[in-house]
Formats: sequence, structure tokens, C-alpha cells
Amino acid sequence: MEKTEPKITPIPTVEKKPEERQTGKETIYAYEINDKAFGIFKALNTANGWWLDRIKLDNLISAYKIDCTDEEACAYAGISLAQYKYFKELHPEFSDVKSACKQLPFLKARKTINEGLNEVENARWYMERKKKSEFSARTELSGPEGEGLNPIEITIVEPKIKAKEEENGDSIKEDKSNSSILKEPEVKEKDKSE
Repeated sequence: MEKTEPKITPIPTVEKKPEERQTGKETIYAYEINDKAFGIFKALNTANGWWLDRIKLDNLISAYKIDCTDEEACAYAGISLAQYKYFKELHPEFSDVKSACKQLPFLKARKTINEGLNEVENARWYMERKKKSEFSARTELSGPEGEGLNPIEITIVEPKIKAKEEENGDSIKEDKSNSSILKEPEVKEKDKSE
């Protein structure tokens, strides 16, 4: 009996068209967001990215505009921190969007302060903080720009007792009972050149 080898028929290869994405588009980006705070941000077109639901990404950005933490922003957008980290890996330019959005509350606060400068109390408060050298009512315990003051070094030297010479000048006795003989401790100021 002869053994016959099974015939292997090659499977014909068919050129596949690029698969359509979940969005039905064959483009790299699903959509773009144009905002005056950060400019244009393009969200990648993926098969299952949470950001394909544009409302979630809009909510994430809105949360950063009110200076939310990552945890708070993710909760507001309805995503997990792990999903957010994956999104950042695919969209490294989102860090610029986030930092621009987080500056908005500070800009709003500055604008509010500047609009209130017509009131004397607000103007005084502002000048006390911006022009401390001229308008501050408090005493600084540090030097300019928060530097330390020049330290004064105090060295305590043991008191010296004046010796009285006896009338003949041969022997010297110490008189500890008379306090006027004691000298005050010497105080030396530290030399700045050291």
C-alpha cells in the first residue's frame, strides 16, 4: 500500500480594505474640539475608546476648567482613572489642554479682583499684596523676597574677675564678694566676610 500525502491547498489571499471604525469613518481622528482656552484638540478614532462619546470628553474638559483633580474630573466624565491614563497615553497633547483649562479659574479671579479695584478696601488689599514695600501694614520678619536677615552671632565669654593688687604689689588676691568687679559678657557681631 502506498501512502498518499494529503494535499495542502493554499488559501487565496484577499486584499482587505481598511476596517471601518466604530464611528463609521476611516479617518485617524473621530472629531476635533475647538476651544478658545486651548485651541484645537483632535480625538483619535478608535474601535472602542470611551472618548468616542464626545459628551464624556466635553465633561472631562469642563471639570478641568473649574480646577478639578484627575479623580474629580474622571468622576464627572463617568470614566475610571485607568481609562483616563490610557487616553493620555494615546493623546499626549491633552496635557496642554488640561493645563490651559486649569488656568481659567485663576484668570477669572484676577479679572474679578481688577473689576473690584474701584472700591477703596479692595484697592488697599490689592496694593498691600502687590507693593508690600510701600503699602504693607505688617512688619516683615524676613528680608526682601523672603531671604533671611543677617544673623547676629552671640559668643558668651566666661566672666573675668579683676584682681586687686595688695598694697605692696607682690601677691594677687581674687575678691569674689564684690559684684562690681565682674565684667559683662562680651558680645561679638559675626563678620559678614566669614
